[in-house]
Amino acid sequence: MRIALFLLALFLSQAALAVPIAPLPGDADGNGSVTPPDAVLVLQMASGQPAEDVNAVSAADLSPESPLGCHGDGRVDVADGLAVLRLGLGLTAPPTDLPCRLVSPVDGEEMVFIPAGPFLMGSDDGSPDERPKHRVDLDAFYIDAMEVTNSQFARFVAQTGYVSEGDWESEYEPGYERYPVVNVTWNDAVAYTFWVGRRLPTEAEWEKAARGSDGRAWPWGEEFDPDRFNFGGMRGSLTPVASFPDGASPYGVFDMAGNACEWLSDWYDPRYYQGSPLLNPRGPTTGKARVVRGGSWEANASYGMAASRSKDTPHTRGPAIGFRCVLSLNPEDDG
Repeated sequence: MRIALFLLALFLSQAALAVPIAPLPGDADGNGSVTPPDAVLVLQMASGQPAEDVNAVSAADLSPESPLGCHGDGRVDVADGLAVLRLGLGLTAPPTDLPCRLVSPVDGEEMVFIPAGPFLMGSDDGSPDERPKHRVDLDAFYIDAMEVTNSQFARFVAQTGYVSEGDWESEYEPGYERYPVVNVTWNDAVAYTFWVGRRLPTEAEWEKAARGSDGRAWPWGEEFDPDRFNFGGMRGSLTPVASFPDGASPYGVFDMAGNACEWLSDWYDPRYYQGSPLLNPRGPTTGKARVVRGGSWEANASYGMAASRSKDTPHTRGPAIGFRCVLSLNPEDDG
């Protein structure tokens, strides 16, 4: 189960887990073996609290329950971590146990909670492959608030010895640590997701995270605004992640329009929406190209619209293709 790779299962099992991860507090030898005390430190890492305060979060510290079904202040306490763990083990936990944000102990990425429920997917006004606009229901999940950066991908390569298919280093110079990693293939992106214990988003998950439940045209609303994203070569190249906070989605996810377009898990089929499942669609079972979403710094503005669909063959790499990850709450989603 991918959620077990969030390293909290060890808090209960008290067993060592050998995965290619970064050295964590309490893992002095760097071999990835995490003991129960380390799991507590992982929770501290996610919560941003010192050791003496890790159990100190009380109901009084938490903001009122938000409409998302999560703690509004985004902090993580031991109870929250165990709630996520219970879901990963297939047990039940009320959604109000979940924090609005988590921080990965592997790559340090902040993840945003996307609640379960329906949203409007597609568009009746766009390209034929976006039609029809239809209701889709999804389980809850977490998605990276930002695209994977050069520094995160470099750490992955350094710690695992992974040999990438794409020439990502050609876009990585000093000072570009916080820029999205690009020139990576679909396979490179998948390899990274295994390292961090997450996966690529499905097309439906990505679109819900980008536009919310109301079917808006852009992550920020209905109106085009050139000051809210990086597109069309107007800024000359990539920009650091989260450079356009006013362009964030309703859930607070950055760069869902422009900057780097993003690999998704689905195979591409231009007619998929005409008969796709209405509950947790995963895309066609086979294909020749993978879905790419979000537009980019060099693409026309329309590619940044929330419903816009693009594609590339899995071995494609380019100066505008990156990715982000999601964390499943249902282990069956990782199959």
